Amino acid sequence: QESFSERLNISRNHLARIEIGLRSASIELLIAISEITNLTLDYLATGKEPDNKEIKAALLAAAEELLRIEKEL
Repeated sequence: QESFSERLNISRNHLARIEIGLRSASIELLIAISEITNLTLDYLATGKEPDNKEIKAALLAAAEELLRIEKEL
């Protein structure tokens, strides 16, 4: 908690109060947490995992296209 709060430039006490729900985080702080933890703002706000079906489908299509191009070379 100490190291994480230092990275966020807030006190450990402030972070603890946010964690237990006594304080809310500003959007700027949520963005900083998102960047440090590689979590989406949506996940931080709702706790729900993003639906990655569309992303997975797009990546599979891109991979198939790359394999097709490779065969043509």
